[in-house]
Amino acid sequence: MDDSQFENIEQKVESMISPILITRYARAKGDYIASRVKKICKGLDLPTYEIAFYLLSTKEEAKRGRPVIRDIYIAQEQEVWPDYCAISGEGDIMSIRDIRDNLDKRIVGWGHSHGDIPVCFSSRDRRTFDNFLVDYGMFIDAEFDKSTKEKSISFIEHKGKKCIRVGDDKSFLIHSNLFNLFSLPDVERFGFSVIEHSEVNVQYTYAMVFNAVNQTPYTMVIYGIGDETRIIENMPFEEVDDGTKIRFDGKSIDAAIRERVVQIRERSDSIRSKMDKDYEDLRRLIDESIEIIDSNFVVGDGKSHYSPLKTVRDRLKSAEEIKDNFLDGQFLQEEAEEIYRRIDEDIKDLAGHLLGKRAYLDMILKSINKKEATAPSISLPLLGIRSRNWKARKEACEYLIQFVDSYHPDIHGKKDGT
Repeated sequence: MDDSQFENIEQKVESMISPILITRYARAKGDYIASRVKKICKGLDLPTYEIAFYLLSTKEEAKRGRPVIRDIYIAQEQEVWPDYCAISGEGDIMSIRDIRDNLDKRIVGWGHSHGDIPVCFSSRDRRTFDNFLVDYGMFIDAEFDKSTKEKSISFIEHKGKKCIRVGDDKSFLIHSNLFNLFSLPDVERFGFSVIEHSEVNVQYTYAMVFNAVNQTPYTMVIYGIGDETRIIENMPFEEVDDGTKIRFDGKSIDAAIRERVVQIRERSDSIRSKMDKDYEDLRRLIDESIEIIDSNFVVGDGKSHYSPLKTVRDRLKSAEEIKDNFLDGQFLQEEAEEIYRRIDEDIKDLAGHLLGKRAYLDMILKSINKKEATAPSISLPLLGIRSRNWKARKEACEYLIQFVDSYHPDIHGKKDGT
């Protein structure tokens, strides 16, 4: 097929597939996904990645060859970078099955998001788009006029219309103005270009790019006729209001992004692992503290358990430090806040447990104050004389009392079993 013939077909095809039709819901969802990707990446201390998705329509519309883009589906198992995104073969299969089995939709195009950078297509995007045409292109039949030049012609009747026959087996329609200009001898003597009314099968698909600042999406259409393809950039699009409410479940979209994008999933898993470890460390500190308290802090046993005082104090300080620092710079904020609430409740429970030992702590503090007043104030290691470290013991006991009172400010002086 020569260039002039292809150009003739191109005009016909473009008139059939333009403009791109997209619902207001799908357009808004593309913008929303782009903005959520930007926010998630920032929250995970990552650069703003691109993210790939499929453009969906109904099966009936796709079969007719003139679909309306009605939804956008975040592709599974995709790998992403700040300037590129690629859907793995496994992700392609997983996505197709999910779209087919759970959404009852048909893929009619491909797209991706940008962060704050302008919407556009790179040369690498165009190569991706070429492959996409083969896998997901829709088909239409385009009628067009193809010119030829012959001398062996004759006037005939074909399907009730006056036509010119060229050769023995081809029928050509001729424009009426030309038909009236020539008589048969003129046509046979000079010959002229006649117009063949023909039909070709055209495969095509869409592409769109959205960004996080609500810039008008960048569009492309690629179509193929035989072995030849054409890409049309900045194809006009028209928004269709199909009555669907523009309302998005942010949690489910965020979850899809974190689960389906490999780099974001790996970063999220790493942060979750760190949060889980912090919580496990805190639980260990609390459990150890409770065991020491129950084993040693007994009123009336006639003993002064100074070492356990300091041990519990050190564990509680570590637990409170985990709590105080837990949300600082935390990236999975909602999940972090949920674990933080558990941490806070666990520490409050420990304070409640220690509340039952409040009378013991008061007794020990009085004992420490009394012994501190009578203890030697010198330390002579060479002579084997050491003052006891009453100050450290006193600080440990006071810390535990303050810890209990901070969580139970209205209850003081409770005795065991009361």
